[in-house]
Amino acid sequence: MTAFTQSEMRVAETRSNALNLTSCALLVTQLVLRTSLIWEELTMEWTTPQHEEICLSCEVSSYANAEL
Repeated sequence: MTAFTQSEMRVAETRSNALNLTSCALLVTQLVLRTSLIWEELTMEWTTPQHEEICLSCEVSSYANAEL
C-alpha cells in the first residue's frame, strides 16, 4: 500500500475538483443548448391578420338596450 503525502493528496483533490467543475460546465452548456432548441420549437412567427371591410347594404333600424 502506498502512502501519499499531504501535497500529493491536495494535488489529487484539486484535479478532482477541476474535473467536477468541467463536468458541471458541460452539463450546463448542454442544458442551455437544449433549452434554446426547445424554445425555438415552441415559438412561432406572428403575422398580422388582414382586415377587410365588407358592405352588407343593411340598415340599422333599432339598437338593443344596454341594460339587458
